[in-house]
Amino acid sequence: MMEKYVEAQGKAFLKEASDLIREGKAEDVLRHALSAKLPLMFPDQPWWTKAHVTGTESLAKFHELGAKKHGFVDVLVGATVIEYERDLHALGTFAHGLHQVKQYCAGQLNAGTPRDLLVGVLSDTVRWHAFGISEVKDLSAVPGATSFGPEHIELAEIESCDLSAAGDVEAKKLGAFLVRHLGREGGRLLAALTLAKDLGFNSPFCQAHVQPIDALVDHAFAHDPTYASLITKLWTDFVSYLGGDAAAGKFDKGSYVGELYILTLAKLICANVLNGRALISDNAELQAILDGSFFKARGLPNLVEYDYFGWLNASPYVSDLVAVARELQNDLRAYDFESSPAEDLFGTLMAQLAARSQRLLLGQEWTPSWLAGKLVEHVMSALPEGQQPRFIDMCCGSGAMIVETVKRAQQRLRAAGRVPGDPAALSELTTAITAFDIDPLAVMLAKVGWVLASKDWLAAGHEAQIPVYHADSLLANTPVTKVFSATGEEQRKLTLDTEEVQLPQFLITASNQTLFDALLSRGYDMAMSSAAATSTTLTDQDIETMVDAVLSDTGVALTIDERAASIEFCKKLLSALEKLQRAGRNGIWAFVLRNSFRPALVAGRFNGVVTNPPWLTLSKIASNPYQDALKAKSDLHGIKAPGSSHLHVEIATIFLLHAVERYLTPGAVIGCILPDTVLNGSHHEPFRSAGYLTANKPVQFAPGEIWKIANQTFKNEAIVLFGSKSHPSGSTTFAGRDVGRTSEIATTYHIIKSNGRTAWTTTPPAEPAVKVATKKSIGPLFRQGADVMPRGIVFHAAAKSGAGWNLGPINAGSPFYFLRSDGHRLKDFALTANSVSDQVMFDVLISKHLAPYELAAGAKGLLPFRYGTGGWEPRTGPGIAALGGATGGAIKAALTAINESVDEFFETVDSDRKKLSGQGWTGQDWLVFASAGGKLPCAAYVRGDQIPCGKTVIDQTLYWGRVATEDEAIYITALINSQAVIEVIKAHQPRGAFGERHIHKLAFDRTPAFDAANPDHRAIVDATKALLSEWATRRTQPDMQPMLSPQKHMITRRTKIRAALVQLPGWDAYQDACANLYGV
Repeated sequence: MMEKYVEAQGKAFLKEASDLIREGKAEDVLRHALSAKLPLMFPDQPWWTKAHVTGTESLAKFHELGAKKHGFVDVLVGATVIEYERDLHALGTFAHGLHQVKQYCAGQLNAGTPRDLLVGVLSDTVRWHAFGISEVKDLSAVPGATSFGPEHIELAEIESCDLSAAGDVEAKKLGAFLVRHLGREGGRLLAALTLAKDLGFNSPFCQAHVQPIDALVDHAFAHDPTYASLITKLWTDFVSYLGGDAAAGKFDKGSYVGELYILTLAKLICANVLNGRALISDNAELQAILDGSFFKARGLPNLVEYDYFGWLNASPYVSDLVAVARELQNDLRAYDFESSPAEDLFGTLMAQLAARSQRLLLGQEWTPSWLAGKLVEHVMSALPEGQQPRFIDMCCGSGAMIVETVKRAQQRLRAAGRVPGDPAALSELTTAITAFDIDPLAVMLAKVGWVLASKDWLAAGHEAQIPVYHADSLLANTPVTKVFSATGEEQRKLTLDTEEVQLPQFLITASNQTLFDALLSRGYDMAMSSAAATSTTLTDQDIETMVDAVLSDTGVALTIDERAASIEFCKKLLSALEKLQRAGRNGIWAFVLRNSFRPALVAGRFNGVVTNPPWLTLSKIASNPYQDALKAKSDLHGIKAPGSSHLHVEIATIFLLHAVERYLTPGAVIGCILPDTVLNGSHHEPFRSAGYLTANKPVQFAPGEIWKIANQTFKNEAIVLFGSKSHPSGSTTFAGRDVGRTSEIATTYHIIKSNGRTAWTTTPPAEPAVKVATKKSIGPLFRQGADVMPRGIVFHAAAKSGAGWNLGPINAGSPFYFLRSDGHRLKDFALTANSVSDQVMFDVLISKHLAPYELAAGAKGLLPFRYGTGGWEPRTGPGIAALGGATGGAIKAALTAINESVDEFFETVDSDRKKLSGQGWTGQDWLVFASAGGKLPCAAYVRGDQIPCGKTVIDQTLYWGRVATEDEAIYITALINSQAVIEVIKAHQPRGAFGERHIHKLAFDRTPAFDAANPDHRAIVDATKALLSEWATRRTQPDMQPMLSPQKHMITRRTKIRAALVQLPGWDAYQDACANLYGV
C-alpha cells in the first residue's frame, strides 16, 4: 500500500538540506532536519517515519582488527541501517561512510537479522546510496573472529541518486527512494528486544495506543457497572495478589489497561505470524482477531478465551478497540513475519509491566531464551531414550520454557519420522509441555508463544488445545475455590460471585479429567440455553440425562454415591450459572471453571519440570493471603527455616517441591532456576539438608547438578538446579557448570558442613582447625537491633534549640541525607517542628555509623518511647501531651503518615523478637557492635557510659553484644574485623549481584567464646592493643578524618579505614594471631 507523499514538502526539504550542506553543518543537523520534515512529507506517518526518530544511535557490535568493537548506527529503520555524513562530495567522506555501513550491517547480522533483509544506506540527505549484501564470508575467514565484522561483508550498490538540484523530479525521486528502502514492509526483525523497544511501555509511541484503551475502559466501567463490579471483584480477589502489600486486594486500573494493550498487541502479532505476513484487515477481521474467532477458524479454539477482558472484545465496546488495533496493525507492518524466530517475544514487555505495577509474584524477570534453551535441552537429554517429553512449567510467565520445549520436541518428532502437518504429531506436540500461571496476561502471551513455535505443525482441519492455563499451580488461591474441612479432609467450594456450590473432591482428580471437562462444557451450554428463555427451562431429569450421557461418552465408572453427588453438583452449578447470566454477571465463569481446576486434574502425569518460579521471600508479601498458604507449604514439606529465618524463605523452593510432589511421575527429571542464595543462605538450610525427605508430606527429590548462571543475566545472581524425583544417593558432590550465553565451564560443587550448617560450594572442603559448637561460641552474646522503620518518620534535620530540638526536611545534599538515602517507604516525608522535647529524641545507631574499630555518634531520631525502670515502653497519650504541643504535633504527624498508634508503632519497632525491649546495659558494660549485611564483617566496641542506655536505640542493621571486660570486647572486635574470619565464612555467605552479602551471625557462630586464660586468645588481645595504639595516631591524620564521618559513603569509608589499618606496622602480627585461632 503506497503511502501518501507530499512532493512539495520533499522539494522544500531538499532545498533546506542543500543550504545546510553548503553552510558546512554537521551530520546530526542534517539528520534532525530530515526527521522533522518526514511527518510533513508523509502526513499519514507510516511506521518507518516514526522509526526514523526512535531508531537513532542504535548499538552495533562487531569484530574488527582482531578485537570486539561497537559503534552506534546513525539510524536503524527496520532492517535498514543508515549512515549520514555531512557532505558525500568531501574528500574521503564516501569511503569512510561506506566502511561504517559495513560495520553496522555486520552488527545487525550478529544481532540475528537475516542477510537477505539487510539494506545499508549512505547519505548526506541530498545524495542517497542503497546497498545490499552480496557476500558474507565464514567467521573463520578472519583470524580470531568470534562475530562478524566489516571484513566479512561485501556490499553491492542497489540504487543511487543525486538530488542536489532540488527540483520537482528530484522531489519525486526522494519520496520513491525513502519508501523503497526505508519503508520496506517486513524489514524489521521480530524479536523480544525490538518489539519492546518499538512498542513497549517505555517507547515514545506506546502512550498513543494506551490512551484510547484507557478511555475505553473508563467508558465500559461507567456503562456497565454491574459487570464491571464482577471484574473488579475477581481481579482484587485473585490477580491483584500478584503484587506486594501495597497492591493486595486492590483494583489497579493502570495494570488492567496495560494488560489489555499487550494482549491486543499479542493477538495481532499471532495473526500476522499465522498469515506469514503483515495483515491489512477490515473491521470484521480485526474484531475476529480480538474475540478469537479468527484463531478458532484456524484450529486454535482456546487461544483467545472469554477472560477478564472478554467483555471489552465484544459489542458494544469492541468497536473502540478495533480502532486501536488498526493503528497497532499498521505499526506491525514493519516486522518480518515470514521468518519470525521461535522465541519468547514478550518477556521484556512483561518485565516492563511488572516494574510499572510492582507485580511481585511475576517473579524476578524474564528468562532469556538462550538460558531457557540450554536448560530445556539438558533436562530433555536426561529422559530415557525414545521417550517424548511430558513437561510441566508451573509458573510459565510469558512462555520461554514453553517455546524452547516445543522446539526441541519437534526435533524429537522429526527424528522419529514425524512430519509437520501430521495430526498425530500435532497431538503429541500438545502434550510436550503443560503450563500454568496466575497472571492472565502471562497465560495469553505464553499461548501465543506456543503458536509461534508450533505454526508449521498445525494440521488443517484439526484442532489443537493449547496446554497453557490460567491457574494457581499451588491451588492456594483461585477465584472460585476455598479449602475447608473440620477433619482435615480436603474439600472444595465454588464461589461464583454471589452463588456457592460444593464441589465433590473426586471430580477434580487426574483420573476424572475428561469427565469433569465434559460436565462443565455441556452443563454450561444447558445453563446458557435456559437463561435465554423467559424463565428457567432446566429440569432435574435433563440434568440427570446429561450426567449419564457424559459418563457413557467418557467411559468413566462412578459408584452410586459418586453418581448421585455428580448430579447434585450439576444441579446447583447450572442453577448458579443461569442466575448469574440473568443478572448480567456471567461471561467469564466458563473461562474460570475451565482453567482454575486444571492443576488438580493433571496431577502425577509429567516426566519433567522446567521452570523459573518467582523469587521472593515471605517477608515481601506480608499482608498477601499467599503468605499463609506458602508458610503452610514450607512447613508441610520440611523446608521452613527455624526462628526469624522463616520470613526469608524463598517461595521458589516451595514451588519446586510442590511441583515435584504433586505433578511428577517417579524418576522424572527436573530443571529449575533458583536464586543462588540456595547455595548457602541460612533460610535455605532445611532445603539443602533435604528436610523434605522426612517431612509431614515427604518429597522424593535428588539434586544432581548445579549451573552457576553468568552475572547480569538477572538482577540477582542465579543458579539452575537439576535433579530427579528419586531418593538422593548420599554423594557429597554435584556436577557443576558456569554457564553464560556463549560459554560453559565444568566445575564441581561440594557439600560442606560447619557448625550444624551446610553449603554447596565449588571450594573443596578443608578440615577446620577450630570446631566451635554454637553454645561455646560468641553467637549467644549477640542480638539484632530494633526495626527502626520507616526511617522517613524517624530521621529529620535536627538542630538543638535551647532544651529542645528544631526539626526540618532532609533534602538531597543535606548532611543528614545519609539517614534516608537507602529508604523507600516515606523517603520524602517532610516534617517541620520547633522546640520538640529532648525526651522523644534519641541517638539512633545504624550500620552507617560503624566502621572497623570506629563507631560514630548516633543520629537524632524522633521516637514516642521512653526508657523507664522496666525498660523500653511506648509513651502514653497524656505523657506525650505533657511534653507540649510542638512535641505532640510532631509525633501525631509522623504516626499519621504510617497510620499507626503509638502502641502499634512500638510493636513494629520492637517486633515479636523484642528487639527494642531487650536493649539495656550499664555504664560499666562493654558493648561490641557488628554489621548485619555487606560482604566484609565489621566491628567496633565502646564502654556503656559512652552511649547511655536510656538515650540510645540500636537499629536492626547492627548486631550488638554486651560483655564484662574490655579485653573480651577487644578479642571479639579483633576477630570480626580480621581477614581470617572472611575466609572462614565465605562459603556460607549468600551472594547478590555485587558479591557476598547478609553476614548476620555467620562470624559469631564460628568464633570461640573468650577465655582469658587461653594463650591464643591473649595473643589476639595483645596484638590488637598494639594495632589500636598505632591506629589512635593514624586516625587523626587529615586523610582519615573525613572517613570517620557517617556522611561518607559507608563502603568507601570502611574500605579506606581497612586499607589504612593494613599499612600499620602491627597489622601482620594481629592477622597472624587471628589466623592461628581459626586455623586458616
